Amino acid sequence: MSFAFIFLSAFLAFAVCGGAGLGLIAYLRQDRIARTIADLKSELDRLARRLDGMDIKPPAPVVEAKPAAVAAAAPAQPSPGIPVAPAAAKPGWMRWLEELAGGRLSVLLGGLALALGGVFMVRYTIAQGLLGPAGRIALGALFAAALAAGAEYLRRSDRRHSRAITANAYVPGALMGAAIVTAFATVYAAYGLYGFIGPATAFVLLALCAFAGLAASSLHGPALAALGLVGSYATPWLIQGNRPDAWLLFGYLLIVSFACFFTAHIRRWRWLAVAASVAADAWVVLWLVLTGDLQLWPVAIYLALLTACSILLLHTDDPAGSSASPLGLAAADRPLTAMLAGHGLMLVLLAWSNDLSSPSLWGLIAISIILGWSAWSWRSLAFGPAVGGIAVVLSYLNLGHPTLFGWSAYSGSVAHWFALLFGAGYGLAGAAVFLDRRDNAVWPCVATTVPLALFSYDYWLTTGLQSSLAFGLIGALLAIGFSVVAEAANRRPRSPLNDFGVGIFAAAAVAVLALALAMLLEKGWLTVALAAMAPGLALIERERPIRVLRWLVAALGALVALRLITEPGIVGGDPGRTPIFNWLLYAYGLPALAFWYAGRELLSRRDDLPVKIAEGASIAFLAGLIGTEIHHLMTAGAIGTGAASLGEYGLHTVSWLGLAIGMRLRAGSGSERTVPRYAALGFGGLGVVSMLGNTLLLHNPVFTGLSVGSGVVLNDLLLAYLIPAAMAGVLYRLTKRRQPWWFAVLAGVAGLIMAFAYVTLEVGRWFEGPVMAMSRLSEGELYTLSVVWLLFALALLIAGIRFGNAVLRQAAFGVLLLVVLKVFLVDLAGLTGLLQAGSFIGLGVALIGIGLAYQRLVLRAARP
Repeated sequence: MSFAFIFLSAFLAFAVCGGAGLGLIAYLRQDRIARTIADLKSELDRLARRLDGMDIKPPAPVVEAKPAAVAAAAPAQPSPGIPVAPAAAKPGWMRWLEELAGGRLSVLLGGLALALGGVFMVRYTIAQGLLGPAGRIALGALFAAALAAGAEYLRRSDRRHSRAITANAYVPGALMGAAIVTAFATVYAAYGLYGFIGPATAFVLLALCAFAGLAASSLHGPALAALGLVGSYATPWLIQGNRPDAWLLFGYLLIVSFACFFTAHIRRWRWLAVAASVAADAWVVLWLVLTGDLQLWPVAIYLALLTACSILLLHTDDPAGSSASPLGLAAADRPLTAMLAGHGLMLVLLAWSNDLSSPSLWGLIAISIILGWSAWSWRSLAFGPAVGGIAVVLSYLNLGHPTLFGWSAYSGSVAHWFALLFGAGYGLAGAAVFLDRRDNAVWPCVATTVPLALFSYDYWLTTGLQSSLAFGLIGALLAIGFSVVAEAANRRPRSPLNDFGVGIFAAAAVAVLALALAMLLEKGWLTVALAAMAPGLALIERERPIRVLRWLVAALGALVALRLITEPGIVGGDPGRTPIFNWLLYAYGLPALAFWYAGRELLSRRDDLPVKIAEGASIAFLAGLIGTEIHHLMTAGAIGTGAASLGEYGLHTVSWLGLAIGMRLRAGSGSERTVPRYAALGFGGLGVVSMLGNTLLLHNPVFTGLSVGSGVVLNDLLLAYLIPAAMAGVLYRLTKRRQPWWFAVLAGVAGLIMAFAYVTLEVGRWFEGPVMAMSRLSEGELYTLSVVWLLFALALLIAGIRFGNAVLRQAAFGVLLLVVLKVFLVDLAGLTGLLQAGSFIGLGVALIGIGLAYQRLVLRAARP
């Protein structure tokens, strides 16, 4: 026998015997302490009466301040009518240590030891062969009954004699928990180990044990409720038949859930209801994922009844129509709403598993009615219609897409009827409730969002976003319906909730009208129609200043941007061959104008984040228009094919620098605007990166070997180097006295580098033609480079002296240094005869003249 086995046996024996002994000692010690405290209280009462007779007021008791965290963690009364033992007059750490060792740990370990003792007792009889299987089961059952009887006796004795207890170490509760665990182990051993009982009998007995734990929790505290919860929901997993029966399983789970919800309602244990709801939903997932034979009707009925039980047993008594916040959402019961959302999600999984067959369809209808009725009846369930609407939309979005259960089939008739049934149901119900009672802000949102989402997805599934007269007419009718509701509500007295509803219905009318126009028209009008909603919403917000309308404008900007990112060509890469006036002009230009006007209209009342988003969207669409039109022009309309040329890269750089200059001018006019200022920085940074990283390095014609064009001056070098250099200089002039300072320096330096690269490459173009290598230069090209660099340095120096710009003068001296190095290191070996002599003579004259001019014009002006 190994040492580990001896040690383990000794430890278990100590846990069983020592734990039980400590529990008994702690209970007797508690009884003695309670009697002592009662005697002390009697003596204090007698002394107080004597002091009253002597007309002497006793000093005020000193109350030790208790930290908030400790006060919050104070244990609740474990059982009604049983007082909690007061603290003894001892030092704090001693009192805590005594309570921990004698009042808590001993009882908890004793209860655990008793539970394990029942299990190990049966194990010992097996090892020793003392009793047969029947005797072992009987012994376990008797031990569980004895523990339960002892727990009940101690509980009644405590109540009868008014004994004080320690709340976190309740002895009767520990004994009852041990009894429940022992009973579970006994029943499962009778079923799983010895086969004395069948699955049905074991199922019933285990369920009775779990229910006993739930029932006992009302007397012995929440620990038994947790034990009963675990046992109740684990019973079907422990007892598995040959063929699972969905009716039996979910009928049992419904009874268990009802018992948990009822216990949570009686004892105000919301945690128990939440835990039971999670376990109840988890069984639906297990059934759908692990069971091959999907019996769906019992699952759908179970979820509908589970939702009804949750509402009936756990809602707060806060009737709809009572005083509430302006939008009627302040008193919403968020834990219960989360539980209802979990049940709705299970219905979505059910719908995904069978393509919206009859069980899931009727389940969605039932849960929609239940949640709508709950929101009508109680203000705490205001979000119920939203939960049902989200479940309906998610279930519908499964059509035509792969899921966890395989590819979802698509049936046009099923899709149409589903969209019509639930769209009309939610739209009419939400509008009627809003016009009749105006309880909360959820009804207008559900009445507009659900029909709009179902209508849009049905259109996409049916037509593939092609034009459709039928869908266009349905969309127009839907827009008219939303407009009628908005107008009817607009005639009523003003209130925050009424204004909110009017704004929602008006926005939905604009949205669905734009969609209807897109469905009736061809090509990329959907993007244009979505963008056209932004000015409409801004104008509606002028009449009804509702904050949500401003955020809808911002959301539209994100939606249109997403549409353009996913399909930049808008019409499948064929916007037309005409330069400028093609589909790109409408697809990008009209959204830019729409969001510019919307931002301007919103800004006239308030400058907030939606205004900035609208401005940013307008600028982004303008940049997209310019970029796509450049690509369209340089590729002769074939925007989906072909690589960009050096000239196109140059035009993109010019466009970004031009946008940066325009944004800088706009930001500096009057009060500086945040969006144009940051847009200037962004576009300027793109321009600089494109100049230095793209055209100078990656697509430099010397490296790529590509032609720069037939013209000597009018070629790609002009577009890619000279014009960007000039625009970078303009940007430097506009930003050199503004923050951040490094941005102006970066733009100026990049412009000078590109100008120098242009004059160098233009010399190569003159001598070598459209395709330049510049690897083995002729004497004429070498000499011309020296002359051109020298003239470039002189031009920079003159400009620096004329405008008093030190950066230009320093750049001039840098180029001069480069010329000197070239002459002494390259020209000395590469030139001969008069060219060599002329190179040095010209350099010398230039350097002397530059020095003389610098002394007389720069240094003299700098002297005091």
